[in-house]
Amino acid sequence: IINSFILLEKYISICNFWFYVCKIIEKLIESISFTLYKYANDTIIAIEHPYVQGAAIRQIIEDVANQTIWIGTEGNGVVSLKNGKEWSQYTQANGLPSNRVPALCLDSSGKIWAGAYGGIAVLYDKTFIQHPNTSSIQANQVISDDYQNIWIASSRGIFRIDIKTAAVE
Repeated sequence: IINSFILLEKYISICNFWFYVCKIIEKLIESISFTLYKYANDTIIAIEHPYVQGAAIRQIIEDVANQTIWIGTEGNGVVSLKNGKEWSQYTQANGLPSNRVPALCLDSSGKIWAGAYGGIAVLYDKTFIQHPNTSSIQANQVISDDYQNIWIASSRGIFRIDIKTAAVE
């Protein structure tokens, strides 16, 4: 089952993308394995790194300008891979409301937003800062629009953050 993928580069004859696979091991859901893969030049490569190996990956997004892949996980926080070489991990110790991050978003100014269980946070220099008045929101999806708004889909409904005023509606 391919749960998520993102195009990294698209040329006339080359299409690279990242995806992850959830494989159920055993007859019942006793053990679930999640693996991150990269497809490039007609080859599929399993990516092995402690930050993502066995992690339940929820979303993958790309920051083209900074050549960084951002990965939201279920328990390992947010993981980034810059230039295909430099790994970083962001957890509650780095300001995330929770290490369960099902939603990520890159806004028009290049900031990374994390929709975590227990709130929405934005990355400023290596630290996530939780947005005020979002602690009761458990995001399922976070997107940005062209009008400096962040939209959050949650089990409690849809919320909007106005980036200019910081208002949550």
